[in-house]
Amino acid sequence: MTLPLRHPSKDRVRAPTLTEKIQLWTDIAFKAVSVVALLLGGCWAIYQFRAKGGDDWVVNFDLATEVTSYEGNQKLLVVHITAKNPANGTEFEIPHEGHYVLKIRRIPNDLKVGTVLAEDSGEVVADIDLLKGEEAVFLPGAELQDTETIVVPASSVLSVSVEIDIPNHTKDKSGKPDYDFVNASRVIAVGS
Repeated sequence: MTLPLRHPSKDRVRAPTLTEKIQLWTDIAFKAVSVVALLLGGCWAIYQFRAKGGDDWVVNFDLATEVTSYEGNQKLLVVHITAKNPANGTEFEIPHEGHYVLKIRRIPNDLKVGTVLAEDSGEVVADIDLLKGEEAVFLPGAELQDTETIVVPASSVLSVSVEIDIPNHTKDKSGKPDYDFVNASRVIAVGS
């Protein structure tokens, strides 16, 4: 029995060229960078939408006011409130324990120059529950519009504020239920 002769050059593995080595390592590097980029992108998304509150409720307010004549020393203040949920996919509910209120306060005339007023200072002229005892659900992209008309004294400066408070199921420092809130306010001068 004769064995076939083998050619020595067919048995040897050819060593890769420098170009082939560079291509191999760049392929490995690009794949590793892609995996790291995917992991970092996932971590960034988790941070944006969970840790940073990207899935929390939000509302944008727009307050517009008009003052019209009425009787004697009184005027009519018309307040147009637009509340919009700008979130794409996050709806929120204002439960019975929550608040959606419009407050009108009269700012005193006898203040000294440089006096800083807290938002809740002044005599309350009107305190209006915009929910009227109901619950409200803000769907993604939805707008809720309210218009309220209030008789106010002429020749006065008023603070108009609207606020939504939603319980966050925690307690404040004094042990009372705590709320998350969003508000908007403006100051208007009512002519004589």
